[in-house]
Amino acid sequence: MYNTTQRIHLTQFSTVTAATENPVSTTTAKLHMRVTYNDEDTNIATYISAATAIAQLQTNRQFCTATFKGICNQWPADEFVIHKNPVQSVSWVKYYDANNELQTLSTSYWQLETINEPATLRILEFPTLYDRPDAVQIQFIAGYGAASTVPGNIISALLLFTAHLFEHRETVGPAQMFEVPQTAQTLLNLSTVPFY
Repeated sequence: MYNTTQRIHLTQFSTVTAATENPVSTTTAKLHMRVTYNDEDTNIATYISAATAIAQLQTNRQFCTATFKGICNQWPADEFVIHKNPVQSVSWVKYYDANNELQTLSTSYWQLETINEPATLRILEFPTLYDRPDAVQIQFIAGYGAASTVPGNIISALLLFTAHLFEHRETVGPAQMFEVPQTAQTLLNLSTVPFY
């Protein structure tokens, strides 16, 4: 079973192995905000994590290396589009066959393309699938690498966003939480992966 559409967009992922660090350290954020005391360290770390999560969502990126799994109920006619970039590698492609048995698709039957973004996974062979929501499963590794390899414009945006959350904590409600400051948004736009 495959889709008559050429592409299937993978946009929902479960985290298999989370990143072990944020792109911005608490120390760096404190220097940016000129905070010299330690009482707010826990709060600042929380704001960094929040800013990172929102920025990754808005840019369709993963900043520091992590492993994810995407699922789909069918094969595409041509390729999967992975909206979690940069993709470093695909660990495996698995599928539930006609007998509802989990199988691993041979690496000779798929091809990862990362030269352009978003990354694409072309499927070259289409085994028959069992009818279930997670009939196709793709595990992949994404991220620039360590925090030191994340582009400067992203780091600058995260520092600005973290400072915004720190300075306006009483006025930031659930709706405003996702409002990135304009300068930070402009910096993130430079690295946003288009959805097409």
